[in-house]
Amino acid sequence: MRIPEDLAQSAEAQTLRAADVERAFAAANPGLRADMISVVCRRGLLQEVRVCFDRDLRGFRRCPEVDRSGCSFGPIRVAPVR
Repeated sequence: MRIPEDLAQSAEAQTLRAADVERAFAAANPGLRADMISVVCRRGLLQEVRVCFDRDLRGFRRCPEVDRSGCSFGPIRVAPVR
């Protein structure tokens, strides 16, 4: 699993939409699509990125049940990676 370069290399907080974070992770990880990932936030701050894998952990899988708990519309603050 690769963290998108734009997020990993940033020294400052960024304001993005959850869909932008999903697209960045999908672009950095071949085979990963937006329906296989969920961006979780609280009070407008990114908390975690959840990715669903197959049982053998070799590939990604769709996970609408996880995506339902993700961030909704609107901007979220993404702190720099430590």
